[in-house]
Amino acid sequence: MFEWLAENMWLAWLSIAVLLVIVEITVLDLIFLMLAGGATAATVAALAGAPVWAQIGVGALVAIILLFAVRPVALRHLKESKEKPDYGVESLLGQQATVVEPITDATGQVRVDGEVWSARTSSHRSVSPGEIVHIERVDGAVLWVSIDPPLTA
Repeated sequence: MFEWLAENMWLAWLSIAVLLVIVEITVLDLIFLMLAGGATAATVAALAGAPVWAQIGVGALVAIILLFAVRPVALRHLKESKEKPDYGVESLLGQQATVVEPITDATGQVRVDGEVWSARTSSHRSVSPGEIVHIERVDGAVLWVSIDPPLTA
């Protein structure tokens, strides 16, 4: 048994990697995925004929690099993508729009991504066609816009 395992250590590492991916699918915190990356690196080291201690070292090193270098960046990107959806009316917030018809606090239209929307402005100034405005909020099918760009934190 141990002799077979020593000769086929790559299969053990590959099995560990698959199990870690399955655990990651249920947990979804990217820790087990990074560990699976380390197990995959150990699989490659085993297939290259490295001794077991080197396989463990390669796997641990790759897992540590993935945990501390890749995971924080991936989590940040996932968090950013959750904060601003790329679908629905929420995706319009902060975007630029081109004025199609003069905008007042009671009437007007803008073009956003090729679509024409009803628009209003809370300022007491009319906005002329061709001007660029920024979408502040969405109220049903009406976009409330401002001339000034939105403040970003």
